[in-house]
Amino acid sequence: MSTQPVKVVLRVRPDFDTGSSSSPLLIGADNTTISCSGDHFKFDRVLGPKSTQLQVFRSCGASLVHDVLEGGQNGCLFAFGQTGSGKTHSIIGSGGGTSSLSGCLPQACAELFRSISRLEEDAANLSTMMSFQVKVSFVEIYHEKPYDLLGDNTASEKRVPLKLREVPGNGLVTASGVTTHPVRSVEELLALVERGSQARSTAKTDMNVHSSRSHAVLTLEVERRWSSPSQVVSKGSNNSAAAAEAQVSQNASRVLKRVSRLVLVDLAGSEAMSRSFASNGGIADSAGIATNLGLSTLSRVMRARAASGQTPSHAPYRDSSLTFLLRPYLSSASLVLLLCVSPRVDNTAESLSSLKFGSVVRGVCTLQQTVQETAEEEVIEDDQEVRQRNDEHNSLSSRL
Repeated sequence: MSTQPVKVVLRVRPDFDTGSSSSPLLIGADNTTISCSGDHFKFDRVLGPKSTQLQVFRSCGASLVHDVLEGGQNGCLFAFGQTGSGKTHSIIGSGGGTSSLSGCLPQACAELFRSISRLEEDAANLSTMMSFQVKVSFVEIYHEKPYDLLGDNTASEKRVPLKLREVPGNGLVTASGVTTHPVRSVEELLALVERGSQARSTAKTDMNVHSSRSHAVLTLEVERRWSSPSQVVSKGSNNSAAAAEAQVSQNASRVLKRVSRLVLVDLAGSEAMSRSFASNGGIADSAGIATNLGLSTLSRVMRARAASGQTPSHAPYRDSSLTFLLRPYLSSASLVLLLCVSPRVDNTAESLSSLKFGSVVRGVCTLQQTVQETAEEEVIEDDQEVRQRNDEHNSLSSRL
């Protein structure tokens, strides 16, 4: 089975402090290299402070939509960086799905439904069957426990943690009991994202008054059903005859189904706890410690993967709920890392740490694996049956 490298896209957010000194970051002319404090790094794409939301989506989100919808793969985009580096803005943005400030998620949703409409229309023009159903679920990992952000009870005092379970046979890891909502439009999907985002756990830290204290994992489940020609011997043939002499119905078909997933992950801030909790002597609360465990385990998983070049059995996926839930996508999916850094001098150490993490991830390869399709049902019609049905339809139409 072939492998594919993880795509790493770096975005440098604007410096909103006009009185700050020059940035320690220097972007190369080819927009694939960047230097920080004398260290040099190369990524698939480097987007500067003036980059637009559309450029970010085209660099790291558009290909994932194609891979999931038409390539039959699972896809995952995860944003990594310190608090205030632009992760949530890059993933969610503002203004809904039509604004120039829309992030990767709303743009991906818009592209998804546009592509679905095009594929269904193309199939109809060819008189073949093709249909799609999209479902969404939203989970946060808080205190190393998964919680449903779209469930009935999202208040912190009422909600109950979910259990992560491995699905036998396909290697997926799911949050048992998580709520899934069918959606038919970008507007419906974004309304659910907004609802889940408001239920996400935040708290004040020295880095941000509304700092995310959890990792958020949004999953779009895309079910595709389509008809496919089936080599079925028609009813008028002799089943014991040689295959070469068998009469094969050209109208026989079967319905195939494939479920691919697009996962978008907004990780909590990656800064050192000594900065987030400096006013408390650098001592983090339990939520901060749990958040840091997920990020440190993610780093160890990626380092183990990069060291081996394949998918090592000893990678510590189960050491954290975050990496266990994401294991199928970190090992055998179309995977993109959106790395977000700040250009400020006082954030140099955090930016350098993020760049080093991105450099490690760029050395990781995932298995290029297509989601297996299943035969849902089979329709068998011989030529005589088709002619009879058409005659009956024409006769009925002439009487109307």
